[in-house]
Amino acid sequence: MSQKLRVNIVGIGPGNPDLLTGEARQAIASSNILIGDKRMLAAFADSSKTVYDTIKTSAIAEIAAQAQPEKDVLAVLVSGDVGFFSLAKTISGKLPDCECIRYCGISSLVYFSSKLQLSW
Repeated sequence: MSQKLRVNIVGIGPGNPDLLTGEARQAIASSNILIGDKRMLAAFADSSKTVYDTIKTSAIAEIAAQAQPEKDVLAVLVSGDVGFFSLAKTISGKLPDCECIRYCGISSLVYFSSKLQLSW
């Protein structure tokens, strides 16, 4: 049986790298290929990782198909909640030969509530 490519689908929360969860930070650190839009990738511009500026499902599927499961780990950076309206749902079903693992970020509702000093 061939090894499946690992794809970390990482919710970046409000977009501030300081607000990444520990798990999200670790998932990004363990990935050698980063995929996302320019805003999401900006915090990782100085890294030694291969970076792809795209959120197109077909492009992500092509990048995954060309990756080598024995040496590559992809991190797809997504905004929003990885369990709700998100690119995470769209791409998970489009990468059949991959092991997709979701890492949540801080949701906008939680972040907004904390800034307003409100319970939600």
